[in-house]
Amino acid sequence: MTGARLVVRGDALVEAVLGACCAVLATVAPRQGAWRLPRDAPAAVVAVIAAALLVLAAWLWWRSRRPDRSLLVLLGAGNGTTAALLFWYAAIVPAGSAIVALLSAAGVALLVLATVQLTLARRAAAQTGADAAGTSVAAVRTRTGGDPTR
Repeated sequence: MTGARLVVRGDALVEAVLGACCAVLATVAPRQGAWRLPRDAPAAVVAVIAAALLVLAAWLWWRSRRPDRSLLVLLGAGNGTTAALLFWYAAIVPAGSAIVALLSAAGVALLVLATVQLTLARRAAAQTGADAAGTSVAAVRTRTGGDPTR
């Protein structure tokens, strides 16, 4: 699952970049201009989000050593759901234009990741099913001496 490893590590990098952006915004906490944070997102909340994203990035990097189908499905579902929420929030948030653009870009990145992760998970399932079918046919042939009608 080399492709899966790369995708999970790519996801970790996206989370780390988003976490770093949130950390900078929490530190600066602008209330005017293009980077204006909304009133319902105080600096402390943005800092907690930054910390959570950075912890998630570290866990994803660690978990990427042995990615499996269930991890890809979990990440794909989570990233797809988060992308939908980011698009919705970007449409209604009373924030600066750069914040709205950052939310939209994060949504696009997560949607791309979700698509790739779910595609890889589906391929892994198809491969597992093909392997299982091939194994069961081989078992029947071995057990019956090559004649599957016996």
